[in-house]
Amino acid sequence: MDNRNLKACVLALAVLFSLLMSVEGLAEAMNQEWKVVTIDGRDYRGTNTYNGWGAVSCNNTSRLLLDYKEEHPEAYWRLMNLLFNPVTGAGLTSIKVEMGGDVNTSSGTEPATKRSADEPANVLRGAGWHFAADAKRINPDIKIEILRWGEPSWTGTDFERRYQWYKETIDAVYDTFGIKIDYVSPGQNERNDMSITNTRNLDWIKYFAKRLQEETDGRYDYSQIKIVAADTYRKPETANLILLDQELLELVDVFSYHYDLSGHPSLTRLSQEHGKEVWYGEGIAPMVRAQNRYHVDPERGGIGGNTGVVDIAQRFINMYNWSGTAFPARMTKFMFQPAVIANYQGVQYNPKDLISAHYPWSGYYETDAGIQMVQHFNWFIDHDWVYLEGACYGDGIWTDGGVAVDSSSHNYLTLKDPQTDDFTMVHANNTAHTRCYEIKLQNLDTAGRPLYLWETRGPEPGQKLDHNWMQPIGVVTPTVDDAGVYSARITVKPYSILTISTLSNGIDNRASAYVSGANDSLAADTVLPLPYSDDFEYKDYPVDAQGRTYLERRGGTPRYTTDQYGAFEVVLAEDGSHVLQQMIAYPQRGYEWSVWGNHRENNQTQTRPNTLLGDYRWTNYTAQIDFKLDSAVYGNQPNYAGLGVRQLMFGEHDPAGYSCLVYADGRYQLCRKGAVVRQGRIADFDPTQWHTLAVAAADNSITAYLDGVELASYTDSPDACVLSGRVAILSGYYNTQYDNLLITPIEGYAWASQKLDNTDPRIRYSDGNSWHHSVNEGFAAYHNRTKSVAAAADKTIVRHTDTTNTPGTLNRIYYHRYSKPGGWGSNQDDAWASHTPGQEAYAELYFEGVGFDFYARGQNTNQATADVYIDGQLHGRIVFSGSAVTRHYYSATGLEPGIHSVRIVPTGSATASVVRFEIDRGAEQVSPPSFTLDFTGTGFNLFGSSDAAVLNIYLNGELAAENVQIVSRTGSRDTSYFLRGLEYGDYTLTVEVISGVFTLDGIDILGEIHPAGVN
Repeated sequence: MDNRNLKACVLALAVLFSLLMSVEGLAEAMNQEWKVVTIDGRDYRGTNTYNGWGAVSCNNTSRLLLDYKEEHPEAYWRLMNLLFNPVTGAGLTSIKVEMGGDVNTSSGTEPATKRSADEPANVLRGAGWHFAADAKRINPDIKIEILRWGEPSWTGTDFERRYQWYKETIDAVYDTFGIKIDYVSPGQNERNDMSITNTRNLDWIKYFAKRLQEETDGRYDYSQIKIVAADTYRKPETANLILLDQELLELVDVFSYHYDLSGHPSLTRLSQEHGKEVWYGEGIAPMVRAQNRYHVDPERGGIGGNTGVVDIAQRFINMYNWSGTAFPARMTKFMFQPAVIANYQGVQYNPKDLISAHYPWSGYYETDAGIQMVQHFNWFIDHDWVYLEGACYGDGIWTDGGVAVDSSSHNYLTLKDPQTDDFTMVHANNTAHTRCYEIKLQNLDTAGRPLYLWETRGPEPGQKLDHNWMQPIGVVTPTVDDAGVYSARITVKPYSILTISTLSNGIDNRASAYVSGANDSLAADTVLPLPYSDDFEYKDYPVDAQGRTYLERRGGTPRYTTDQYGAFEVVLAEDGSHVLQQMIAYPQRGYEWSVWGNHRENNQTQTRPNTLLGDYRWTNYTAQIDFKLDSAVYGNQPNYAGLGVRQLMFGEHDPAGYSCLVYADGRYQLCRKGAVVRQGRIADFDPTQWHTLAVAAADNSITAYLDGVELASYTDSPDACVLSGRVAILSGYYNTQYDNLLITPIEGYAWASQKLDNTDPRIRYSDGNSWHHSVNEGFAAYHNRTKSVAAAADKTIVRHTDTTNTPGTLNRIYYHRYSKPGGWGSNQDDAWASHTPGQEAYAELYFEGVGFDFYARGQNTNQATADVYIDGQLHGRIVFSGSAVTRHYYSATGLEPGIHSVRIVPTGSATASVVRFEIDRGAEQVSPPSFTLDFTGTGFNLFGSSDAAVLNIYLNGELAAENVQIVSRTGSRDTSYFLRGLEYGDYTLTVEVISGVFTLDGIDILGEIHPAGVN
């Protein structure tokens, strides 16, 4: 071939690929081998058909949707259509509803439908059944399932009593909403203690299934309801217990487990020999919005990265056939827990959602590419399509229910319509490399048809963030060789999802190109205005089409509250008015979800009731409420009413930043985060009368009042206080009553703020490697599960979460034997491993510098030990004694400037720990790490749990505060520094990290000062 022909060939290839990839991607593709994937139309099992994606409504996560529906029905139906409409939305096809037990089951309480054996089942309480009913209004084909976490204690865990609770609830769901239940998972959620010798949970599943089959008093044929088992946390080997019980095997229709990709030989038998479906019964939705990810991790386009949109698509692919397991799981349904999160920020496991709906007063909600991620599958694959086995594959290193970012080579899934031979292939590429495929087609009537390509990826420079979401990017027509084999070449860009289909516009022409901004809420994100009041009457709300009042159609659920423990409902008082009442008395406490504790089914919850209300951007205000204590006496159980302010994150009895509790015996307590800071006794207190309790929060000064008289005041430390948050209403396990809630601004202070996450695009971080941004941080300690960390100019911080799968990667820890027997585990606090002969684990870090300091958590034992190797040579030994707090354990100094390795090798029978390395770079930078923010307001708060550091604060280029000491005792979401006294206007804030290690979780920008004489 001469030079001209060679150039012409290259040019032709460039034109061919231009629709599919960037110039850089083309160059990479031309240097890669093409992986051959054969799509064989005969290579399928008839029992494995597509079940798609579902939603789990549980743990209080749907609660505020009731208020969206009342306050802004147009926003409510828009977000519901985004979730369930098969044409304009994600088209989720199933909903699992928690059978509530009036106990917190991780992020809040679901109300029990029956609080006594003789109470008629009430399915209007809470939001779960409303959510399911309205979803079926959008798509009547949606399937409905029931699962329990805890249960009301009146059942006594007796099988027949428990069955009646289920059965009467199923009756009520039909009577109230006209819904027929499709599936019941009778076992307790994530009950992992089942074995050959411990069969109680399986015995109950069998009992329930048989009783349901024999039921003669149902609203319809209950024997047609299918049985799911056993919703375990991982543990696919539980399938073997079903195989060993022939009666149970015949009763069970579906095997479901959570947060896993691995299969098991018994699961393969259950699926392939006995035709049972297998589901990923609970999994995460994407965490952290694309715009936040893109700001701090632009290379991955906002949709790549761990727990991002591409990661979740990979989970859906890998749950069918992951190379990391010898026995593919072949799961055919993935259920988001949750799909929409409609409780308040700060509860555990928040955020993880397709849509977040925290603002019912405005109708504002947030969503992004998670909807389009589901459309890549649901628009092009129908429910009865079959999986083509040889064209379904995924790899990568396992991590907490999925595979780690940048660890996979190939992830694709292929299904076909068994009637027409139309087929669809979906790729998810969560790596920095372009993937190249030569697809060979055989035994398909559609082999020669054009292939239509739809793609979601991040933006090119200058484009809007969502410019490339769900876009048709071209058509490839397969070519045929001399042997009659059709083939096509396809490339998949880095951090992208690609759908390839013979259907140009999907199933029933559902597919259409995404229009930038189409997902976005039409409402403005406004702070709930103050003053705010609630007399719990709701007289201004009209009756509905069935003639029901506001309270009747909601089962007594009050406006804007989210119960964390206990149950708070509106009831009729003796005088005929309505009051808020805590409904669960001490003997009536539900059985909690104890699968992570002693596994007992009959542990009555001990954490006392509280409910949350309002906007976490409220700052300086007075909260006031009337209360009347219950006259009942339950031994020494505390009988009190409490009111909290500035609630930001989960807690137990008292999650508020500051609160006041008044007891029946006249005692009072003023508390900070549940800890008593002031206390006393009220003279001549009459617990039988109504009283008015108030708590005022003005900056770091807190004052409590009873009946207009000051009880106590407290001034919190300015370097570790809580300066924003919503209201909490607190109670003992008594029928405490409340009325006339009133929240008012305080004169001379700003009552509202903007709350900016550390990943907010408005915050500009200094260039270079001085800042480390985490977008998957813990379960609840950090706002939005993110944080940004900077060390002083001479240090680099490497935390236990900064990991790599490639040994030798600079400033990333490689854990040898991570999540394997005898290997490493981790959570938000640290990573850990012990010494197991023959399965030795180690943590290794490569760094550039002259030394390091090593931090870990104490293990309360001298048996937790590790050897330290530097550059392959034994350097010293660590004993992880002391309490379970993070502290300094080891140092190395005086190393030659350059690249070194340090290896921590567990040697003891108890676990060694890794929290972080602080690397001494041995060279000063010209400028310290910093960030800059332009804002309009009267002040600001920096918040987040930080190590000790020293900051310089600048406003409009002028030094405003020098050598600000940030103390390491700052707690989660506490304020580490605040500035007040600015005239309302525009400012530029710059913060420099002069020494130490500083963590930014977010910034509150305070609004206008509330003037005197205005209410």
